[in-house]
Amino acid sequence: MENITFEVIPVDDGFYYPPGRFIIITPQEIFSRERIKYKLPKFALGDRIESLEEIHPGDYVVHEDYGIGIYQGIIQRVSSKTKVPYDSLEILYSGGDKLYVPVQYFYKIQKYVGPPDYKPKLSKLDIAAWERVKNNIRRKTSRILSELVKLYAERSTQQGIKFSDDSYIEKTFANEFPYEETEDQAYAITETLSDMVKGKLMDRLIIGDVGYGKTEVAMRAALKAVLSGKQVMVLVPTTILAEQHYRTFTQRFCNYPVNIGMLSRLVKKQVQKTIIEKIKKHEIDIIIGTTRLLQPDVVFNDLGLLIIDDEHKFGVRDKEKIKHIKSNVAVLSLSATPIPRTLSMALNGIKDVSIIETPPYGRLPIETYLLPYDEKIIKEAIYNEFLRHGQTFYIHNHIDTIYLVKQKLETLLPEIRFCVIHGKMKPKEIEDTISSFLDRKYDVLLSTTIIEAGIDLPNVNTIIVENAHEFGLAQLYQLRGRVGRSDKKAYCYLLYPQNAPITEDARKRLKALREFISLGSGYRLALRDLEIRGAGNIFGVEQHGFIAQVGYNLYLQILAEEVKKIKGEPAAAKGEVCEPEISIPYNATISTGYISSAETRVIFYRKLLSSHSENEVLKVERELVDRFGKMPQEVKNLINISILRIYLIKHKVKTLEINTNGTKLSFIRTHENEVFINHLVQKYKMEICETEPFYVLYSNQRFSLEELLQIFKNVN
Repeated sequence: MENITFEVIPVDDGFYYPPGRFIIITPQEIFSRERIKYKLPKFALGDRIESLEEIHPGDYVVHEDYGIGIYQGIIQRVSSKTKVPYDSLEILYSGGDKLYVPVQYFYKIQKYVGPPDYKPKLSKLDIAAWERVKNNIRRKTSRILSELVKLYAERSTQQGIKFSDDSYIEKTFANEFPYEETEDQAYAITETLSDMVKGKLMDRLIIGDVGYGKTEVAMRAALKAVLSGKQVMVLVPTTILAEQHYRTFTQRFCNYPVNIGMLSRLVKKQVQKTIIEKIKKHEIDIIIGTTRLLQPDVVFNDLGLLIIDDEHKFGVRDKEKIKHIKSNVAVLSLSATPIPRTLSMALNGIKDVSIIETPPYGRLPIETYLLPYDEKIIKEAIYNEFLRHGQTFYIHNHIDTIYLVKQKLETLLPEIRFCVIHGKMKPKEIEDTISSFLDRKYDVLLSTTIIEAGIDLPNVNTIIVENAHEFGLAQLYQLRGRVGRSDKKAYCYLLYPQNAPITEDARKRLKALREFISLGSGYRLALRDLEIRGAGNIFGVEQHGFIAQVGYNLYLQILAEEVKKIKGEPAAAKGEVCEPEISIPYNATISTGYISSAETRVIFYRKLLSSHSENEVLKVERELVDRFGKMPQEVKNLINISILRIYLIKHKVKTLEINTNGTKLSFIRTHENEVFINHLVQKYKMEICETEPFYVLYSNQRFSLEELLQIFKNVN
């Protein structure tokens, strides 16, 4: 009998084989839930809001070479060399001295962001004195950072758990995700799983707006850990969030042999003991819970992955316990609005970070209203939601008066059904009330900020926040994120007392939230939060003074440089980055006749002069035409100079000057430049003078902008 060889091949989907007249049906097609892949359109979120860069006359600013001054506005001056007008920022310094910064050096100026209520001391126009201030901060920052950065650097190179390679089960699990991953989400998943497979001691931060898919990233990581024989701890700050995650994980893993448990004060004492015993015996693979998981009686058999949701909401003692657990397990942190410390570490390369900015399919911006308290508005908002068969959250953050508010609302809207939850209620009461609300037995959930994290109800698409001025910006953002979780239009009403005094910071917070209505703005909102309440202490008390001396932006720059040094990363070589000095007789400004707002002109100057490619400049050009119409010649010149600047940087041109005698170019001396320079000498009959550390080329010809662009663009 002929030998027959069988090969087992996993298949994702069933199929019909006509020649053999048989049909293959896979187990997951029989037992798995329905797979509906929703195709995601490409969302255009618009440009980042440059919240830390917008400056207005009277604002304190920091020039990286000259120090702290007061921005006076944009003025037009005439170049003594070229006799053409150019825009400058006028900055007032100590003693009444003024500095005029030409447009091409706007990148050296940042808005001063410092400690709250701190009035900075104006610098003198003394470069040496300012350099001494920066060097002093560099030395002290380096000392503070050494221990912390080395800890993270050691962790990144330290051998961690080497989780198993991607498996067929993981692929099936991914295919069962009922939505198509956004590009950002897919990248975050890839980076996380890659960290785990490499065997590094992972410590990754996932930043993404509420409802943007951070939990799915966490579940993919959790599955890999479980398949590698490890246990997973999902640590959350509130019982409600624990309940939410438990429901989500249980539903997502329902077709897999994964044991999931929950531990919080909502769980009965006797049940808690049983769960703790199961954790010890590795009879539970994924345990989701509050700080109850940090108690001494909770002992893991083989913990491999720690997932932390909103770490900044834990207390100091809990953070110390978390730090101890982190020492030898993979860590995945989730955050919608990262706190300054975490954000700063992420920005400066101390932590690995993945940012999810792309919104899910069908997600609409939440329409946000900032209004004085008015019963008519409340009645209309709740009733409109009721008429479209939806539900409402009503936030009143004072337990002692919450039931009086309920009575008031019931009188105002007798046909509407209200329920209440707050932190002093018994766990069973909270659980039962939320379940009843989920079953639509009530129309409005009146609550304290206990719902800030964890409540995910697609049918709730209106939220009303009383005394919104009392909340922090990140907290307001989280509350607003409780609605708009479906494809329905959602509404957020931020109410403040009609006659009560409101602090300036509170006004800024409310205004910022209204401005940041675009999808995916949580990350940018965290930056605005820094601006409003001051940068605070990033790594400790001492740098509160550092930030006061040089401002948050420049301090971050110094911080980044010191991090690189401590981590042993090479600094930029001398001449590697060359910002060219351009002196040419062509008017290249954004006139007031084209854009009247000085602040808007500054933003567009910044965009053009911080572009890294010709495509980026052309994108800004399209935006200008779209917003302000046909460009006058001087703006076209600015576009061409912005493109030319990119090629000058590429070829390490130090200066470009065109005057009555012709054209002069100076290059940084590099081996790569020799071919290009020889080409210029031969084709354009330019004279060359070699001086250390430059090549200087001269020509009697006065090149036009178009000719210069052709010269630099057409050379390989």
